[in-house]
Parts: sequence; C-alpha cells; structure tokens
Amino acid sequence: MRRVGKGVRIAGDVGDHPDDKFNPEALLRVDGVTIRNVWGVGVKEAGSIEGIKGSPFTRICLWNVKLWGIGRQMEAWKCAAVSGVAVGVQPWPCGELTGIMSTSEIVTFLIDRKGNQSSSKNQDREENGKKKLYSIN
Repeated sequence: MRRVGKGVRIAGDVGDHPDDKFNPEALLRVDGVTIRNVWGVGVKEAGSIEGIKGSPFTRICLWNVKLWGIGRQMEAWKCAAVSGVAVGVQPWPCGELTGIMSTSEIVTFLIDRKGNQSSSKNQDREENGKKKLYSIN
C-alpha cells in the first residue's frame, strides 16, 4: 500500500445496515481473524480495530504487518473491545493485541482457525482481569 489513510481497519459498529429487516439487538461474533503480510508506506494512521461493546472481537492475530508513515509522523494504533496477539508488527500495536504466546502456540492458533483441532486443546487464560482464549499444545 502507498499513501493510505489507515493501514488496517476492522470495525464492528458502523452504524448502518443494508435494509430494515434485521434485529438491532443481535450482536455479531468475530473470532480467530488473522491479518498477515501487509506492508504500507506513507500511511497516516497505522490502523484501528474496534469491536463491539458487549461482543468484543477475540483471537485477532496480526502477523508480519509493517507500516511506515511519512517521515516520523503516523498516528498510533487505535483499539477497543478487542483481544489477540501481534507478531512482527511495526509500529507496535495497541495493548489489547499484545497477548503473550510462544511461536508454537501461534502456529497452533493458525492451524486451529482452519478447523484442525486434533493436535491442540483450548485453554482459557486470565490476564489483567480479562479472559482470553488461546490454543496451546
């Protein structure tokens, strides 16, 4: 990418719907999304990942995301209602995406996304008072 406003954007509550035949009380579930191998130059804002209050985005994984602004000026990541991990991300992402996982845990996480759960088990891990679901060997 060259000369873009935001390098990455995931938004849960955009405030509209294509028609009036929907349940405004229903919340979507976003879990196990991986964004990898993204490079950008001349980026104004690294990115924003904003889940929905009451239905946060979980197990978000940023892998090899490198974004450079113009000179030293680039806005930092903005995150809300999201949890996950980041590996090889520049600039360093928001605190919500700094879950600690080993390389084998991340590989298992990526494999589990494809539905192959035979080599791992899911474990709830509590960090900073928040429950996070990770796949581990």
